[in-house]
Amino acid sequence: MPVQAIEYKLAGVNYDLPPHLLEGEWSAAKNMQFRRGFGQRVKGNAIIEVWGTASQHLLNVWDGTNSYWINCTASNVQVTNLTTIKTITPGTFTTPVADGGWTSGILNGIPFVNYRTDQAAYWGLDYSTPTVMAAMADAPECAAMRPYKYGLVAMDCAGSSHGTIPKESTTVAWSTFVDPGTAPSAAGDWTPTASNQAGFAELGSGGGRCVDGIQVQDSFLVGKNNSFWVMKNTGGVEVMTFRPLVSSAGLLTTNCLAEVNGVVYALTDSDLIRTDLNSTESVIDNRLRNHLFDTLGDNYKLAWIAYNRAQHELWVCVPQAAESYAQLVYQLDLASGQWGVKSGTDFIYGSMGRNNLTITTTWSGISGTWATIDRRWGESDGNVADVFVWTNGVNMREEEAETDDMTGELTRSGLDLGDPYRVKNVSRIWPDIEADAGVVVSVEAGYQDAVDGAITWPVSAAGSVTTGTDQKMDIDISGKYLAFRFSSTSVYALAGFKVEYRPAGRF
Repeated sequence: MPVQAIEYKLAGVNYDLPPHLLEGEWSAAKNMQFRRGFGQRVKGNAIIEVWGTASQHLLNVWDGTNSYWINCTASNVQVTNLTTIKTITPGTFTTPVADGGWTSGILNGIPFVNYRTDQAAYWGLDYSTPTVMAAMADAPECAAMRPYKYGLVAMDCAGSSHGTIPKESTTVAWSTFVDPGTAPSAAGDWTPTASNQAGFAELGSGGGRCVDGIQVQDSFLVGKNNSFWVMKNTGGVEVMTFRPLVSSAGLLTTNCLAEVNGVVYALTDSDLIRTDLNSTESVIDNRLRNHLFDTLGDNYKLAWIAYNRAQHELWVCVPQAAESYAQLVYQLDLASGQWGVKSGTDFIYGSMGRNNLTITTTWSGISGTWATIDRRWGESDGNVADVFVWTNGVNMREEEAETDDMTGELTRSGLDLGDPYRVKNVSRIWPDIEADAGVVVSVEAGYQDAVDGAITWPVSAAGSVTTGTDQKMDIDISGKYLAFRFSSTSVYALAGFKVEYRPAGRF
């Protein structure tokens, strides 16, 4: 029979549906993200700060001139300008345990942190000779605190000893609105009166505790562990009004909400949803949903999600099985809706912010191809704005080292090339690779007797292609169902591949 060819394009990784993947989907990925029609190896990890004590939570604040990172640890609170680390631990400080008890935010330009067994504290941006963070003396002790408009919202006030706010896990309390450059820390700032905006409400319908919340446009989304509610500042005697949004799912834990251009992504107890506060939809169903929740570990309270604005992607970090912290990042490219995976050690918490690294390379001096470079136009190696940073407990890291020795791997199994009943004799593979000249990409071919059967990877069907030199790889392999694997420790992007084969018999 004549030689035939079939071309395979990319459509992200899908761990839920093998062996019944859709056209273009990949069975497995390692350190690969999908953008602009390419599957590209993720960037490496640059260390931009080394902590003296174990880090649990990060917050960036920009004062208009300088960028500071606040680091919450098990023994103190620190601040750094990425040159010198200084201690700003609040006067009253309970030794935290590593169970996701930190929340934080910026209100009126003022950074604050909250640990669930302490009163929230704020820092006055005096870095040269810093004073310690000042406790918000009138604030309730709460499981989570976030900014909303010109005030703060406290959720799950079961640990509070504040006289006017009910000591209940279903309590949502809010402070009075304060002036720019200030925080609601004075006596009475959380006590409702006829002359301020402070107040509280009980979201007791259906039970369940209030877990966390986030501002969305001019509203505030409250996530309980069994439902979601929308709070809005409407003024008048009640100040805030509430309406139910979702009653069939609840927020998994704190730090599992991310706002992206007026839309919220929420990691629930059974899904990852997107909502505009009117309707909701799953963004993980039939791709990673079953995989993620089937492997969810006992330390799920250390799960977190965050918006990487610089790359327009969502990071979803969930400890699996017996992991203490997440060892994988599920990366959702928000432009394409496709999922990639990045591996590492202890993704404890991540945050968007700015760094003060020295500019070392101009745009014209950056190497790479259009497919492999994901910088914004004009951005340098210094990357002085809009960077995504995470902590692994020991140091603060940024995706920056493009030549870092990471293996980017893609696997597609169960391919029947349009005829599941006939054996195919494959003679050649043409990978569509974008990379600098001289990059070596390993290529392997395998076969399966059944679509969900074990893969045999013959040594004779393994080789490599070198960009700028090779366009194809000759192979000799036969099977009803075929598998292909591509990998490299160099930066590369794969747009797809083409297979040349001859149809054979049915046995």
